[in-house]
Amino acid sequence: MNTEQKRKIAACAYNFIDDRDTIIIDDASSSFYLALYIKEHPEKRLAIVTNSLLAGNELAGLDHVDLYMIGGHVGGHLAATMGDDALENMKHFQVDKAFIGVHSINFDVGITSIATPQMQVKRAILNMSHKVYVLADSSKFGGGYLSVICPMKDIYKIITDDSISTENIKKAQKENISLVIAR
Repeated sequence: MNTEQKRKIAACAYNFIDDRDTIIIDDASSSFYLALYIKEHPEKRLAIVTNSLLAGNELAGLDHVDLYMIGGHVGGHLAATMGDDALENMKHFQVDKAFIGVHSINFDVGITSIATPQMQVKRAILNMSHKVYVLADSSKFGGGYLSVICPMKDIYKIITDDSISTENIKKAQKENISLVIAR
């Protein structure tokens, strides 16, 4: 869903990555599009950590990427590592920047995930990252909050598409949240 918006968000997110950065990309679809963009743009040399089997597959073997896969259990419908082993493995990494997708963004509650395993991985990502960028198309604003990952203040920037409502832009400004609109 929202493929074109996610591609624009990925291209915008790439602008926040510097040559020789260490980054983590989670298993969200928006993050996968960032991995594809990185694959297509070899001008920056990066060390990338991921729990996404799909992103890892795209980034493996590239001359400009040093890839580190997070070990752990792969189960259910997600092509990603999760569980206690993944969480323990993540403690051994520290990165400059994290790029994560979310289930929803609720300005009153924070950013959310669809289930506890994903929430735990995303919380671990926050702990291992200096700056956290949320990649979220405009459909992610508002809505439910099954598993709260963190409050809004823990996020460095939210990168979204130009279909975001004026109301959500005003909420972000009121909450002093850095919002970047991909065009």
